[in-house]
Amino acid sequence: MKIKDFARLDLNGEHNRLGRIFVDPGTAEIVDLSKAKILACSVDTVRQLYRGLIRPEIMCLFDKPGTIVDFAGQRWHSGRVSKDSGYQYKLQNADLGIILLVKNFNAKIENIGPHLKVEVSPHAIDTFSPERLQERLDYYASHVLTNVERNQCAVHLALDLQGWQPPADLVARMHCRARAARDISGIKEIQWTLESATYGKGQSYLFGSAGGFQLGIYNKTEQARSIDKLDYWEGVWRRRDSFDEADPDNYDPEQDVWRVELRYHHSVIQQFASGSFDLHS
Repeated sequence: MKIKDFARLDLNGEHNRLGRIFVDPGTAEIVDLSKAKILACSVDTVRQLYRGLIRPEIMCLFDKPGTIVDFAGQRWHSGRVSKDSGYQYKLQNADLGIILLVKNFNAKIENIGPHLKVEVSPHAIDTFSPERLQERLDYYASHVLTNVERNQCAVHLALDLQGWQPPADLVARMHCRARAARDISGIKEIQWTLESATYGKGQSYLFGSAGGFQLGIYNKTEQARSIDKLDYWEGVWRRRDSFDEADPDNYDPEQDVWRVELRYHHSVIQQFASGSFDLHS
């Protein structure tokens, strides 16, 4: 299918590259996004991988799974994780919003290998600058591994908006090369990062492969409520509010927020890195 750009018009019907009214040049169909408002545009997830040799003293932290242990000057919850994660153990600090997955299932403990994955929550990403966050992750990695080196990194980018929701025939209208298209609207239970939530129809759509690139579109209000994080996200969405309470661009707590999320597997990020260059060199 040939890609075609819609014409962008302002409220006066004049061409404007920032206009919110879109016109299909082939059918003259109009898509009005003038009432759509962007509440947040952010990095939602970071998963940094490291290679190295596990320090001998680290494995002692998992002698009694489910207990609180001291690690890198802070208190962490230690435990085991399912084999599906690719790792055997975890250290989790909910206050920091960081999880360390330790000991790769497919590598021997006495060998240098991809033995550490650091998963960073949205509130941790929001707290630190990218440079400070990378320093923090490297700091924890140095306490888990010797001969440590950064491996690869997976990233999720998120756009939260109100005044728009996906049409009922989104899957039929979506044109993409991805063979996997998942419409999670005909079932009642969805897994959200170790949590479950009950939804009605048309609450979540997923396109693409987890091992490459995925596009996710889902009701962020319902998802945040299901994991008891709605208060946090409402605070984020209100950051752009003006001092005028009647401003139509303010966050509206009576209206659902929809998220459009781009999920890049670490192998895809590596392709970007391998092809990158310094524009200023």
